[in-house]
Amino acid sequence: MKDQSPSHGLGWASQMSKAVSGCRTGRHWRACSPFICLFFITAVMHAQAVLKADASLPEAPVPQASVESQVASSMLTGTVADGEGAMIQGATITLENVATHDKRTALTDGSGSFTFSAVGPGLYAATIAARGFQPVVKTGISVHTGETYQLSQTTMQVATATTTVQVGVQTQYELAEAQLKAEEKQRFLWVVPNFYVSYLPNPASLTAGQKMRLALHAAVDPYQFINTGINAGWDQARNNYPGYGQGAAGYARRYGADYGDVVSGTIVGSGLMPALLHQDPRYFYKGTGSIPSRIGYALLAIVRTKGDNGKWQPNYSGLLGNLASGLIANSYLPTGDRKAVGNVIGVTFQGFALRGIGTLEEEFLARWVTTHARDKGTIGHQ
Repeated sequence: MKDQSPSHGLGWASQMSKAVSGCRTGRHWRACSPFICLFFITAVMHAQAVLKADASLPEAPVPQASVESQVASSMLTGTVADGEGAMIQGATITLENVATHDKRTALTDGSGSFTFSAVGPGLYAATIAARGFQPVVKTGISVHTGETYQLSQTTMQVATATTTVQVGVQTQYELAEAQLKAEEKQRFLWVVPNFYVSYLPNPASLTAGQKMRLALHAAVDPYQFINTGINAGWDQARNNYPGYGQGAAGYARRYGADYGDVVSGTIVGSGLMPALLHQDPRYFYKGTGSIPSRIGYALLAIVRTKGDNGKWQPNYSGLLGNLASGLIANSYLPTGDRKAVGNVIGVTFQGFALRGIGTLEEEFLARWVTTHARDKGTIGHQ
């Protein structure tokens, strides 16, 4: 049986090939582990070095005035324009702290500019609204102490007669649809699909149809066909599953089996099971809190996920999806290469446990090298 690791809600880590990652397609974990370990160990060593450096410094009382001036030196600025480039005056910008949910508002001036002063360090989301225009939401705004964060210019589209300009009264489906379209632009290192991660503070739940459509979109992404070709070549070079034989015919059989793993793992594990069990297949980025708390959050994602009701639940859909796709993959292996059902179940549980490496990557590494992750642009319209 081909090693089956998680196919449920791991974003880019679950899409990498065995030469890069292999965590989504569920194949060749041993081949990808050096790359994963290198990324993860580097991040952990850097974090430890920072913590040790901080610990070595003597503590000294900090005057309250210094603290206030330090916070006050953090600013967030930006501009708002219409589709033709004309600056919009009087647009309302609502800045929300993702962790505390504290909100502040500002208006654009005659030049379309706005400024928030005394912004504390943290992760923020900004909602931009103006009369007659469709609202825009920008997320992943990471502000650090002592910096001036320049938000990319916001371009607002004129609202049509049937368009609601208040985000709060959008239907659940419309909001989820807009967020889903943004997630489908996310790519790790500009290449590998990272569709199954949400960087929004409170993302809308997906309908069953949206879950299936996202799974299909991930399964037929051009990257998958290239990745499958690499996997099949690797299998052939090592003569994995000798029942397939060698030569062009053997390569074709391996290619078909490898792509079958992609389809079954993605459609069943990230589409069908979450739809049937009313659970969300995505990983929800935390991004705030101490390093230990974020590690715990990421590892907990192995066994829990959000239900369509927004509450945390045991991750039944992920486990059953992995098991089902593993049994399917085992069924079309050559007779001599098939494993007993008990072995398939054992490999499935092992792969599900290894899913934690993927969630740690998502929490600490992937966001920084994923397109449209730090500032996702417009949420609520195309």
